[in-house]
Amino acid sequence: MREPEINTGVLCLKPQSHSVNVLEHSDGRFMATWFTGSYEGCEDQVGVRSYYDKDNNSWSTPEVICPPIEFNGERYITEQVLPLELASGDILYFTWGIALSLFKLQKHAGKTTWRRPLTEIKSFTFRFKDGKRYDVKPLDNIEGNDPEDQMLFQGQAVLRAPQQGPAGGWIIPYEFRPDPYDNPNFHSRFLFVDGKGNIKRNPDVSIGNPFDETGGGCLEPALTRINDKHWICLMRYGRQHENGRVWRSDSHDGGWTFSEAFQTSLRNNHCAVDLEYNEKNGSLLVAFNDSHGLRTPLTIGLSEDLGDTFITRDLAFSNTTLDGSGASLCEYSYPKIHTTTDGQTHVLFTYNRSCIAHSKIDLEWLRAGRKANSLKKY
Repeated sequence: MREPEINTGVLCLKPQSHSVNVLEHSDGRFMATWFTGSYEGCEDQVGVRSYYDKDNNSWSTPEVICPPIEFNGERYITEQVLPLELASGDILYFTWGIALSLFKLQKHAGKTTWRRPLTEIKSFTFRFKDGKRYDVKPLDNIEGNDPEDQMLFQGQAVLRAPQQGPAGGWIIPYEFRPDPYDNPNFHSRFLFVDGKGNIKRNPDVSIGNPFDETGGGCLEPALTRINDKHWICLMRYGRQHENGRVWRSDSHDGGWTFSEAFQTSLRNNHCAVDLEYNEKNGSLLVAFNDSHGLRTPLTIGLSEDLGDTFITRDLAFSNTTLDGSGASLCEYSYPKIHTTTDGQTHVLFTYNRSCIAHSKIDLEWLRAGRKANSLKKY
């Protein structure tokens, strides 16, 4: 049993880094993308990427692939960058941003800073080659699109038919966040992308929940494929709550329809989660903060019965958790899990907002963990 090591300080560029995404190319290259800046939501924020060298267990120097986007007389400061591979081998990137003209002075974490409001979000696709971004397109006129749909990409794109690779297309989970931002009607929705990069929204699916003492919106969906028909979507709790839990919805027709969302027994702290199913060995992995209020610990769960029971271990944990205002000082958040074709399971996550951390784990290490809550209905 090998204890996982956490590599920090590698995937960083500016003072803060956050919200990693990953993609394994068909040729085996493994890439991470994230956004970085002086602080989250600042005007110098950019999207970057890095590649993993498995022989040396190291990452390449981060490369800026998404500086601000100039569109219709506005400058959009972008956040998450979500990559997927097309049948041609080209990489298509998805991102979203806020117009710089909307930025304003806001109080955040006890400081007044120049920040973007999460309103009037605009989403784009782009490509990147030979050090240059090109073919930037807004996601306004895709098939099935709601003109008022504001797409926030955070979860990984998932292959629809892994045996076909990128030619079989992808499903992208995204969060629908209406305007105004404080409207509680947060929902999770899905885009279908074929192997050529044609995009359409599934207009029949919008997963939500009541914004009341038990709810708060289903945000930042994470998706995994169990088989051709069965897919599982997990979502974060929509607001800080003393009893917040991970939300779940299932599809049994390949992602075309999903069940009504319900709370599971897994704790949630108003923070994104991730999951991955390995069809070869029947294991389901979940990465989440096992807390109702803090972004620590970062916990990895292993289930071999599709979430009915779990064994968990904490990958990252800090006893120094609160500042004077009750906010978390140390956080390990927004994880991504990916098992590469060589059988190695990677976990990447935000480490204290200073960098993206990387760890490799094995199932035997997880099996030595503790029994925990499940993905059954709470």
